[in-house]
Amino acid sequence: MKGAEAHDFYLAQGCCDGRITGTFHGSNPPRRPTDETYAMDLQGEIETLEQVQIMLDYQGYGRSRARSDELYDAAGVASPATKFRRQVVGFARHVTDSPAYRWLNDAVCAISGEVRVPVGPAALPWRRPRSSWCSTSRS
Repeated sequence: MKGAEAHDFYLAQGCCDGRITGTFHGSNPPRRPTDETYAMDLQGEIETLEQVQIMLDYQGYGRSRARSDELYDAAGVASPATKFRRQVVGFARHVTDSPAYRWLNDAVCAISGEVRVPVGPAALPWRRPRSSWCSTSRS
């Protein structure tokens, strides 16, 4: 047993760019078992440039920092920049009533990435993302 089980709460916001373009926000109350992994449980929404709402549900697993460091070493990509990153894997589901994005309703998407330690102070309290934060803008 490495530590005590914990429950956290995080807010997420950002931009989507690609087949779906818009702003993203959600909340994640992950559970952290004693092995220092994280069980992601993120729900939120994407608002597209066309002002379509796409609800989302992301479930997954965040490896411990020690295990992530071990895998970066094994892949030969370890560096000071990867020191505090946590690898994440999971799946995503989306729901919308928009005909343009209805193809998402019966799709399951794979998640593979990493969580990086933010640089500088965190922006609290949470505010709805402004389109100026994204590389695209609403007309």
